[in-house]
Amino acid sequence: MVDESQLLASSRRWGGRLLGRATLAFRDEYVALEELESVSVTDDPVAVLDLEKACPPDDVAEVGLAETSRALVTLNELDQPTAGAGYAEWSRSLRIWEC
Repeated sequence: MVDESQLLASSRRWGGRLLGRATLAFRDEYVALEELESVSVTDDPVAVLDLEKACPPDDVAEVGLAETSRALVTLNELDQPTAGAGYAEWSRSLRIWEC
């Protein structure tokens, strides 16, 4: 649904409210990469902050990975962060972030 008023009206019974817009993107086919057979992953908050420093500020603000309850970062062979994902329990549901 892209019409905020309709979304609010349809969820009013359950106390629905808007937090803002987000874009969901996905691939329609699986891509197998040999280098992903094993990957180093850390939950070190310093690695999360290092990853955010390497990202554009508007992406960091949109994702808010460092503010999640649980954030994980992949590391390359030099132990530099390459990607991250996180989640938080929110209103008895799960919200997932990726960057």
